[in-house]
Amino acid sequence: MTYSLSRGDYACTIHPQGASLLSLQFQGAEFIPKCPNFDPAKSYHGSVIAPWPNRVRDGRYTYRGQEFQLEINEASTGNALHGFSAEATWDCKSLAEDSVTLETVVGGTSGYPWKVGLEAFYQLGSTGLNLTLLATNLSHDCAPFGWAFHPYFLIPGASPSSLMLRTSAKNVVMPDNDRLLPFVEKHVARTPYDFRELRTAELPFLDHAFTEFDWDRNGYSAAEVCEVAGPRLKIVWDSTMPWLQIHRPLSPDLQPALVVEPMSCPPDALNSGRDLIQLESGEEVRSHIHMRVSPS
Repeated sequence: MTYSLSRGDYACTIHPQGASLLSLQFQGAEFIPKCPNFDPAKSYHGSVIAPWPNRVRDGRYTYRGQEFQLEINEASTGNALHGFSAEATWDCKSLAEDSVTLETVVGGTSGYPWKVGLEAFYQLGSTGLNLTLLATNLSHDCAPFGWAFHPYFLIPGASPSSLMLRTSAKNVVMPDNDRLLPFVEKHVARTPYDFRELRTAELPFLDHAFTEFDWDRNGYSAAEVCEVAGPRLKIVWDSTMPWLQIHRPLSPDLQPALVVEPMSCPPDALNSGRDLIQLESGEEVRSHIHMRVSPS
């Protein structure tokens, strides 16, 4: 079962597994690649990611003096990847022609004993698709927490060589070659990862975390995916998510597409603590994301 929403020039499809965005159409054109095997969890296809984004080294971390071991679910790197929420089947809380609210609870395991309630509210408006994420700590103790939204975007008719990207990030985290864990952070100037001006996203390898964005007066930043001419897709997110993972998938099923993934914290934040949310008992955190298409 999926949820199909429409309003004006826009339509989208949401899958309950991972509260995943499977389709985003503007004037009948599709801006998200088809999900391989219609299984969002296998590629985190448009999924909401929690209670941590990206990788945890060896699945191990220490929080407030106690050690925890997560399940290793990425055998190729030996890491714990992308939390639990992408594999969960979320319940429908409300449904209308142009909106849907899905909810689930994650955690309660030996590796992550805290329980966190999650809610994803998708709503189509005249200017695009809005996503509001809400997390609530249902446990008695403070919970370490992070999340992300993992959409795949394409431009209709574009090839990998013609796809271009722009975002204001000033810093990029270089991952190590073998385990894709943070290695060194550097300024993007004079690197292939300087997307402050529109440039091609066709790089031999692109799976990097970016940070240090320009924020507008309302606390939002943005990334734009496009060709030199034609429609442009923009994703906008608020400052509760000061990180952006950009990934060019190598799978033929997902080309030419880009993952443009707002994150609340960087890879391996359960160990580094950087931008890790300290979610007190009963406390909520809310993030806002907006996606829209311009015809040219």
